Amino acid sequence: MTKGFHVSNVPTNCTTYNSFAVPAAAPWFNTVVALDNQRVFVSWFSLPQDDFGALTLRGYRVYYSSRRNYQTRNVTVRPDQLQVELTDLDPSTWYYIWIAAFTTMGEGPQTYRYRRIKTCK
Repeated sequence: MTKGFHVSNVPTNCTTYNSFAVPAAAPWFNTVVALDNQRVFVSWFSLPQDDFGALTLRGYRVYYSSRRNYQTRNVTVRPDQLQVELTDLDPSTWYYIWIAAFTTMGEGPQTYRYRRIKTCK
């Protein structure tokens, strides 16, 4: 008779997730520029594979909020798209912009320093 522990009926095909289930870092801004009185161009650098682990990066969310009414909106883009044009903005208005990457398990941290930009008159 052998002494010790015996575990039965333990599934061997389980999927486990660690702290890398969501991206570990936020994207870095590349460019933020007002194109005219209702559009802003935003671009960022892609996240290195080390920042989102074994899961597949599903995309980026670009958030923006008007300083006039603090209403937050967002645009979701594919993981290979590293730029977006924000449209239908209010003229001569300050906007806060920040970005987060996400996987199937959720969203990672948002950019530490959000950009503030004013649309043209």
